[in-house]
Amino acid sequence: MRKVWREVYGKNEKFTLKEKVDGKKLWQLHFGYAAQIEKKGSYDPVEGRKHARESILSFIEEGEGGGEGSY
Repeated sequence: MRKVWREVYGKNEKFTLKEKVDGKKLWQLHFGYAAQIEKKGSYDPVEGRKHARESILSFIEEGEGGGEGSY
């Protein structure tokens, strides 16, 4: 996840995070994914990176930012 966040900050001077995507908050997606890994009993690093990239990028609104959730 850190690598994806570094990329986001490197490409965007300012951005805003959407409050929800498909009715879920970002932390809900990450905790849900962690629960799946725990239930399965194994972790696939390729799938983990894919999940991190797709989930984080789906919440990014590029541009000027402003307001709550702006960075």
